[in-house]
This record gives sequence, structure tokens and C-alpha cells, in this order.
Amino acid sequence: MKLQWHIFISIALFFFLTQLLLFPHIEIANTSPQLFLILLTYLSLNLAIPETFLVSFFLGIMVDMGSCERIGMFCLFFSIGSFIILKLRKETFTEEPLWAIALVFFIVLQCNFFHACTLFILNRYEFRLELILKIFLCAFYTAIISPFVFCFLDKSSLLKISQKL
Repeated sequence: MKLQWHIFISIALFFFLTQLLLFPHIEIANTSPQLFLILLTYLSLNLAIPETFLVSFFLGIMVDMGSCERIGMFCLFFSIGSFIILKLRKETFTEEPLWAIALVFFIVLQCNFFHACTLFILNRYEFRLELILKIFLCAFYTAIISPFVFCFLDKSSLLKISQKL
């Protein structure tokens, strides 16, 4: 499949604004779903390898701009996440929808854990049980809303089927 870049940028900006403006109001236990990781998972399951890494870099830059962290941290985490998804897609991916939801859960868990480890190394966090529970709750919350976001992305004409001549 081929990515429609103009639709992708529009959806990424919509998700960025939604993440910044709406999701702080629907937090559960100080966690909110992470739309960019759902979008990354969706695109990593459907795109070719070079486009997937471009998308992960672009989404990482957008998350870096919206956070107060060092530039490039989320680019690295998203690139690692897309690499894991591509490897799993090649090895064991099926068309089962629960597989995609479980993959979203795993990728959110992985990115949040790497982020917490990085902040721990930079002496900004202490590893406590509350932090680990927050990471699991965020991954669960994101996985719960992922089928709805996947349906939205399927209907948005984000991807077009490339036809060979």
C-alpha cells in the first residue's frame, strides 16, 4: 500500500491537537491514550519499510515538539517501536484484529518504559510501583481505544492500494 502524505499530515496534525487539547480532560489516573502510537502501529502494519521509518521519524518529531523532553528522544523510541512492529509483522502477523490491539498494548508499554528508563537515567524519576502501574494503565487505555482509531483510519483513505502495471 502507498501512503497518501497529504492525508497523513492532516491526520497527524489532528491527532497532535487532540492529544494536546482534548486528552488532558479525559485522563484516567493521570494517564491518557497515545494516539500517535496507535497511528504508528496502524501504518507499520500496512506500509513498506522505508515509508514506515519516515513516518516514525515524523511522528516522533511531533511528539517531541509537544513534550518538554529533549528533541530526538521520541524519534528514537518510535523508530524502535516501528522496527519491532516490522519484525513481528514479517514473522507472525495475522489478520486477526485482536493481534493489532495486543501489538498496540505492547508498543505503548515499550515506549513508555523506555521513556521512564531514560528519565530515570537522567535523574528525573524514581522507579516506584505507581510509575509501573501508570505505564500499564496507559498501555491498557490506549489499547482499548485503538479499534475505534483503526476504524477511523480505515475510513479516512489514508492508504491507497498501489497497482502494478
